[in-house]
Amino acid sequence: MCALRQTRMFVAIVINGSFMMAIPEPNDIDLILILPSDHDWNRDVRPDEYILLIRRRLWQRFGFDVFLVVDGTEACGRVKT
Repeated sequence: MCALRQTRMFVAIVINGSFMMAIPEPNDIDLILILPSDHDWNRDVRPDEYILLIRRRLWQRFGFDVFLVVDGTEACGRVKT
């Protein structure tokens, strides 16, 4: 989480998944990263940022899914409600 915050790429980081539910054995974590509405998709991404955005690598290392959404979009509205 610290590495994600240090990139300053995201306006919010949402943690969700079964571990947030009142179930006996939670088994998944979902991480939703919200990019600013004016995110520059054409800029070069630093290696420390890129490594945090590779879904397969994050799943292998930490065991959770990562989803990217852009602030102000319909997808983001569904996350925030």
